[in-house]
Amino acid sequence: MVKPKDLDEDVDGETKQSIDTITVQGIVGFTVQCGAVPALSGRLFVRQGVEFYERPVYVNEAKLLEDSTLYLYWFKDGGDLNEGLSMGNERNIRDAVDASEIFQSGCWVVSAKMGASPTSSGGDHVDTEYLVAYLNDRAFSPYYIATGAKWWVKDDTLGSWISTQLDCMHQVSQKPDQAMDFFDSSDEEDLSDSD
Repeated sequence: MVKPKDLDEDVDGETKQSIDTITVQGIVGFTVQCGAVPALSGRLFVRQGVEFYERPVYVNEAKLLEDSTLYLYWFKDGGDLNEGLSMGNERNIRDAVDASEIFQSGCWVVSAKMGASPTSSGGDHVDTEYLVAYLNDRAFSPYYIATGAKWWVKDDTLGSWISTQLDCMHQVSQKPDQAMDFFDSSDEEDLSDSD
């Protein structure tokens, strides 16, 4: 591992060109932008240390008593809470994963209850009261959801669901140098940092 700027001056151009430059962005979460639902717009969903169906889970903590803590997660069609929490537990990091296992049919969900899903994805009718929005999409992370995607958003004033644009805008860490420190450190330093 070497930085292009640290190469000897006598190294030929082809060698210099063959070195990849790695850029690291620390994404702390996603801000939801939704003009149709002002109460949802501007909320920051922060990445949690758990996964659901081997995808990241994000949480927006309630700031006011009348607000609900909201979760942003992916739910597999026909799945359930226990399967989502345990999927991949027996898998080793070196195991080959079939793409069909990862890119299954499902939806990204914003809900006041973790594990709730729309009935169209096999969810429980009782859980629909907790749902705020959902999008049928196979994206592995909200980062890969297309800008301008039309989500189904609950409109409490109409008592129904409306299709509207909802954007998940990623929020980048303000200290990118800390993320790069991991790549610049030696293996020995990495091991001592993990203690």
